Amino acid sequence: MRISEELVKRVDKHGMYNYIWNSPEQLERGYEGAVRAGLTIEPKGRPLYFFGMGASATSSDLAVSWASSFTTSRMEIIRWHRIPPLPEDSLLILVSKSGNTTEVLRAFEEVLGKRDVICVACGGKLAEIAEKEGVPLVLVELTPLSRTTTFALSGAILGILEEALNLEKVGTSIKVASSSLRVVREKVKISEEGNEAKDLALKALGKRLHVVPTYEMRVVGMRLIQQLNENAKVG
Repeated sequence: MRISEELVKRVDKHGMYNYIWNSPEQLERGYEGAVRAGLTIEPKGRPLYFFGMGASATSSDLAVSWASSFTTSRMEIIRWHRIPPLPEDSLLILVSKSGNTTEVLRAFEEVLGKRDVICVACGGKLAEIAEKEGVPLVLVELTPLSRTTTFALSGAILGILEEALNLEKVGTSIKVASSSLRVVREKVKISEEGNEAKDLALKALGKRLHVVPTYEMRVVGMRLIQQLNENAKVG
């Protein structure tokens, strides 16, 4: 079967390929959105707890995994609808791509007016309530599929971590990562010649895949597993 833009459009009805192609720009715009939000977080280095499900939790995982190399501050991702006992000085970051995640909305209701909270969403009820109640909000670009929003959410969360932990050169690191992603995407664009993605897919056809990351890349490995499982449903 020959790969063509027409074939991709016929199979990829939600335009997932185009959103993934624009991942470098989404990462940059997510970070810029956090900067534009003008957050002021004091004191620096306080415990951070991220609440989210699915891709929202994975995006938090990716950002926290990177930031953990530069700080000893406590950071934890919680995938649950209830708030466990937390230190009094903690900062809660509620992350929901749709803004309508039931578990996140329940957690928000529980802590509203009682804890310091920052919300990250593409819209929905979470953004609506945050704006109404004057809770700091970072709005992220909306895409139709959760798995195509990972970079935008990660960029926004990195912007929050920059302020909360007083991290240096986060913006520079974002630019470096985006430049590297642009190099990679040229190798997987729609084409018959030199298409590394197609070559790998053909080699994997009919085989059981095992993703074995290093400890430092464990979150990336988990994200790759999720992406492979979800994308397999396209066909």
